[in-house]
Amino acid sequence: MSTWARIASITGPTFVSPDGNWKFAFHGLVGSSFYVQDTPQYVLNGQGPLLPLGKADSSFTTGADVRQSRFNFSLAGPTVLDATPKAVVEFDFFGLNSPGGYGQVSVYPRLRLAYAELNWNSGENVLRFGQDHELILALIPDSIGHLAYIVTYFCGAIGWREPGIGYTHTFKFDDSSKLELAVQVLTSSWQNPTDFGESTVQDLNVDLGQLSGLPAGELRVKYSNPWIMAFIAGHYGRVGGTEAGNNLIAPGAAGGSILGAVPTRDWDVLAGVAGLKLSFVGFTLQGSGYVGKNLGPLLGEQLQFVTSNDVHEYGAWGQLGYAIMPWLSISVVGGSSQLETADVEAGGGGRLNNSVIGGMVKFQQGGFAIAPEFYHNIAQSITATGANTEADVNQFLLTGEFFF
Repeated sequence: MSTWARIASITGPTFVSPDGNWKFAFHGLVGSSFYVQDTPQYVLNGQGPLLPLGKADSSFTTGADVRQSRFNFSLAGPTVLDATPKAVVEFDFFGLNSPGGYGQVSVYPRLRLAYAELNWNSGENVLRFGQDHELILALIPDSIGHLAYIVTYFCGAIGWREPGIGYTHTFKFDDSSKLELAVQVLTSSWQNPTDFGESTVQDLNVDLGQLSGLPAGELRVKYSNPWIMAFIAGHYGRVGGTEAGNNLIAPGAAGGSILGAVPTRDWDVLAGVAGLKLSFVGFTLQGSGYVGKNLGPLLGEQLQFVTSNDVHEYGAWGQLGYAIMPWLSISVVGGSSQLETADVEAGGGGRLNNSVIGGMVKFQQGGFAIAPEFYHNIAQSITATGANTEADVNQFLLTGEFFF
């Protein structure tokens, strides 16, 4: 569970109707990160992912970022099918800048979660319909400045969110320990539709994942008690390049696909993830690792979508934290993702790996937190002929946020 979710679950306001049949809750976080970077060439600067695209000489960048400010609305209603129904909608402001000279301070909102659920016996059985976090993203590092895009994305962690159907069954052994079995059937995805060239594709609201004709699926087993949380999860999806070439033909065009250059092969998205979290005498040790192939839709593959051949990769991350006092804690984190060199070369070259090391000092009273954080990235790219380039970059953030 993320930092803001843990706090919101304790301090967030909940309003109950006089007859007790309706419950409305409003959670979120608002704040800003002041940042200094020695490159402007991250995918998104500030609170965005720590994925450097390069490093120009003498190009220090300073700024402030409010885009991860987040609002979560939920409404639970009267019993349906002997279950408690609930609707959840959550959004932040990573929808990029609006047009014009002041778009940087008039950013668009972005949908994160939107689902309806039925909950039987206080979480023993939960059925969800809608957009939710993928099961493989069961553990994330603690951070204040990188909540929407976690510190270890592209540096040891994978997992995103997709529309679909999810079901979780929980075995409660006692008041403090439980075993969760979960399954999701999700939309299969592969890059944004508009990235294939013609805007007509966006009107169809499809990409090469959906055009495979098959959904994606995930499974997870998770055990937790007050001291230990451990999980193992897997993902499978199918991508249909040949189906796209056969089915999406522009009207009146002699064999011309509205997708432009369509891959002449079909391929699989496969991932396995395992993680562990230990909590003892003020210390928290946590981390996860993964292995898989063609992981672009899961925020792997260094945010690349190679269509010519499979790209295999692996990664892992770990974090050690210590609560010095109830209101003061420190943590260090490190992680790395590595793509198979021969696969990147065969795909025409591109980003090969990315590693991060850094830490945070967090001051927190109630729902208000202030944290300086520092992260150092080393990223490598490779050409089709094997030539290497390296980006060695740094980011410092000072973040103040209110969680409610």
